[in-house]
Amino acid sequence: MLQVFHGIGLSVARGFEGEMLDGATRRGLARAIPMAEQIIDHAYFGAATTVDGWRYTFATGRAGQDLAARPRSPRI
Repeated sequence: MLQVFHGIGLSVARGFEGEMLDGATRRGLARAIPMAEQIIDHAYFGAATTVDGWRYTFATGRAGQDLAARPRSPRI
């Protein structure tokens, strides 16, 4: 997984180096952002319950290999 992240300009040592990417990779990442947000939202809403207007999930902290369940969109 770290090799994949490195291929899109992300490293532990230097953070995100988007300026080092070629144009095609930049455009691909720009197109991927909205889809990633949809995947994350779907994972969260599928694992959460609403009670009295409050949304919560017991899956927090137990995402394991479910990478979509790990982050939460700032819109939620």
